[in-house]
Formats: sequence, C-alpha cells, structure tokens
Amino acid sequence: WVFPFAGLLMLILAASFHHLSVEDEGDRLYIRFGPLPLFRRSVKYENIVSVEIGRTTILDGWGIHMSFRGGWVWNIWGRDCVVLRLRKGILRVGTDDTEQLANYLNVRLSQY
Repeated sequence: WVFPFAGLLMLILAASFHHLSVEDEGDRLYIRFGPLPLFRRSVKYENIVSVEIGRTTILDGWGIHMSFRGGWVWNIWGRDCVVLRLRKGILRVGTDDTEQLANYLNVRLSQY
C-alpha cells in the first residue's frame, strides 16, 4: 500500500510544479506553480520597495525555499530571476523573460 500512495503523491507534486505563472491581479502580483495550484503567493505592489534583474546561484536550486543569501526563491528552471525587495524581505522569482517582467513591475511601482 506504500507504493501506490507514494506514486500518487509524486504525481500530485509533479502536477503542482509543472510550470510557474506570474500574473497581475490588479493591486498585487500573483505567483503560482501549476497546473495544480497547490503552491501560490501574492505580493501587493505597495509592499515592493524595488525591482532588479538578478541570477540565482547553483546552491539556490529550484523550487520554493529560502536562499542562502536571504529571502525566498520561487524558481522552476534556469538561473535568471527578478529580485523583489519587499518591505519585509526579499523574493527572487524565476522567469525566462527577466527584462520584460522587471520593466512591467517598475512601471506598476511608479503608479504607487
């Protein structure tokens, strides 16, 4: 009975981490893994102090976890990320289009 349960758990986790979506939800940035949205996070634009393009280290790895450099990492593959300096902490969001996401967020922050 252990193997079917472990297999089902692996299937659910694989579906949860298939891709990473970053979306605008009006007053906040919505980040979620999917297509099964078990892991998600939202950040209000008013809580973002600054945005910059960065890179994660090999030690940071992939997934959701604390970084050795401080703050959280939400990444699915690669090392390119957008670093969000929040009022309380740092969030590194992995993306394949860092420039477009950083530019978009800087435009949104200029409205607040």
